[in-house]
Amino acid sequence: MSNQDGNQPYASYAPPAANLASASVVEEIFIPGGRNRPGKNGLTWVSSAWMLFKRQPGSWVLSLIVVGAIIAILPLLVITLAITLLPPAKGEIEQMLIIAGVGGIILCFSDILGILFSAGIIYACDRLRREGKFTFGDLFAGFSRRTGSLMMILLFIFCFSIVAGVVMGVAGALAGLFAHSLMVSGYAIGTIIVRGLGTLAVMMATFMALWFAPALVMMRDLPAFVAIKMSFSACLKNILPLTSFSIIMGLLLVVSAIPFGLGLLITGPMLWICCYTSYRDIFFDDRGECSR
Repeated sequence: MSNQDGNQPYASYAPPAANLASASVVEEIFIPGGRNRPGKNGLTWVSSAWMLFKRQPGSWVLSLIVVGAIIAILPLLVITLAITLLPPAKGEIEQMLIIAGVGGIILCFSDILGILFSAGIIYACDRLRREGKFTFGDLFAGFSRRTGSLMMILLFIFCFSIVAGVVMGVAGALAGLFAHSLMVSGYAIGTIIVRGLGTLAVMMATFMALWFAPALVMMRDLPAFVAIKMSFSACLKNILPLTSFSIIMGLLLVVSAIPFGLGLLITGPMLWICCYTSYRDIFFDDRGECSR
């Protein structure tokens, strides 16, 4: 143990300073871009999430219920408010435009709530790991800490989706025209295939960009675009553990939904926590625990 204030001498019976230092000092090394992990670590993420869940199971279940209710109820309030304030539609086209506009606002609002709560859950997991407990208020940390950077993540993803949509539309049209020269029904088939594969690619890229981004912004205070690139890079390096994790967690979710969905009260929070446990495993080395 080191002499913190430099005023009081060590007691004659105190253990050697070097021994205490080696026992109390913990080294943390953050790995920008993440590191490669073996495929079996997908199971490790799930088991680590279970260990964190067991520390405060009641709090996690209550958190799932409350956060789920907020994300479900607030969009309904937005719908009600929009219907009340908007003038009645005069025609079928205008009605469709209003419905599409309200639906877009609701989706955007849900995405905002989702990423802010994701950051809060990461923060709660970190407090639980370091301090042995978290409070319900920790789930709202994303609403008061680094909120601007978290919102920028959504903005970047939104811009990416628009660009990807345009590219898929052009590629689908070109593929359809090419296939049309080979057979009569080729245009429709070529368009469907290209757009289907393009949609799958965009979904995968969005998942990879978002999986670690909230944690990197909340816990490391990285700029949004840097966090997105780092998240994508880390996922790209860890396709095998992510695949095994997806299979294991998917099976657990299916099984837990069988008894009237009650098991989801456990596996739901565990899915949240897995985002944190995978982040810890990929972005930090094995030499000790970190404080952030």
